[in-house]
Amino acid sequence: MKLLTIAIPTYNRASILKDSLAKIIDQISGKEDLIELLVSDNCSPDETQDIVYTLIQKGNVINYNRNEENLGMDGNFSYCFNHAKGKYIWILGDDDYLLDGALDKIINILRKDEYGLIHLNSSKLIKENEIFYSSTKLLNTININITFISGNIVNRNAVQKVNFDNYRGTLLSQVPVYLNAAKDFEKSIIINQQLLETAVDSVTNGGYNIFEVFVINYLNILKEFKIDLGNTWYEIQKFKLCRNFLWIWMCRLLLNPHHGLRFKTDGWLKIIWKYYWYEIYFYPMMTLFSLKKIFHKL
Repeated sequence: MKLLTIAIPTYNRASILKDSLAKIIDQISGKEDLIELLVSDNCSPDETQDIVYTLIQKGNVINYNRNEENLGMDGNFSYCFNHAKGKYIWILGDDDYLLDGALDKIINILRKDEYGLIHLNSSKLIKENEIFYSSTKLLNTININITFISGNIVNRNAVQKVNFDNYRGTLLSQVPVYLNAAKDFEKSIIINQQLLETAVDSVTNGGYNIFEVFVINYLNILKEFKIDLGNTWYEIQKFKLCRNFLWIWMCRLLLNPHHGLRFKTDGWLKIIWKYYWYEIYFYPMMTLFSLKKIFHKL
């Protein structure tokens, strides 16, 4: 068994994928016995297939899958999880690029010990890596960043407990895998070094209702783990989602009609109200948001 599978689910981003693969292949050189490179093409209509085949013909070892039809984001994620052969699985977004030396640092960490979840802190503030023996402490530290698929490497044993059919359409089918890894293994780690250049193709990101995905779908998934991780953990996650995520995106999307982002916001207030109306901390936030909205119009 290889130590690590780097799996790239991709759709219609041939030029971006080409650059991403070049950076990965360069860093895999000399580590082919440790790393599997898997590309799962979600039936792209562009030249994705030609680009991958050209790299294979040049002698690069790539496990290439092309779905006969577009399975949606969650369907492609589940293919990657279920077909990866490495001890650890890293689902890497096709527009998230490895920085120089990133793979060496990750491999050195994976060789040293057994981990459930390896979280990559994308902050530019570099500090010592943190090992966690408490799953709730780990998850409270990561919080909403557990949804960032490129930011998490997972022990393959955590995949076996997830029925991906239950999460189709949520756009968050990776989250139960990561939660299982954090909860079921003795030890996890946060790598506090910037190893990725993220969202290189941010212009085409989105296309979904951000409040449906990150309030309804995300909180419903978290609720499934309340029995194992506790109600206190859930309430902390819910509070941090409101403070660290919803506030930012409300200001970014709702105060500026010319934000240029592709996220939908239909029914945003009804969605937030349903999940937060009984929380005391919700009202100061909404009052401040209303004041900002008034002054923004002046």
